[in-house]
Amino acid sequence: MHNLNTKKVNIREFRKEDLFSVATIEGLVFGDLGYAPLSFLDFDKELDVFFVAVLEEKIFGYILASKISRKQGKVVSVAVHPNYQSQGVGMLLMRSVIKRYSKEEVNCLMLEVRRSNVRAIKFYKKMGFEKIERLSNYYDDGEDAFLMEKSI
Repeated sequence: MHNLNTKKVNIREFRKEDLFSVATIEGLVFGDLGYAPLSFLDFDKELDVFFVAVLEEKIFGYILASKISRKQGKVVSVAVHPNYQSQGVGMLLMRSVIKRYSKEEVNCLMLEVRRSNVRAIKFYKKMGFEKIERLSNYYDDGEDAFLMEKSI
């Protein structure tokens, strides 16, 4: 693990030239969980929020979100490079989405998470999300998911 000064991390909008870095992080974080990472095309669909965490021109993480209704948003994906996890980058990314959606009068943020992803569930709870439903056989491999929700 590398130490990162999160006070110097900049959260900004995704740019097309960020795609390789984002796809690399996505593969590192999700590739070993037994399902295919998002394809390059998925990054261009259904999103109205796509932020990256940057320090000295290097991308350390990203978050994708979309509105599913006028008052409801959904976190599609959030990932931080494995060498920089547990240093606050995920919180910075999540807070950026919450800030954006708060300005747009979205009052609820949702996400799905694998039942076995204890680390992510702990992170989401720390960010104020609560489990509201168990989704049976949600993933392609048959694993259940938890639907989590946060009022904003």
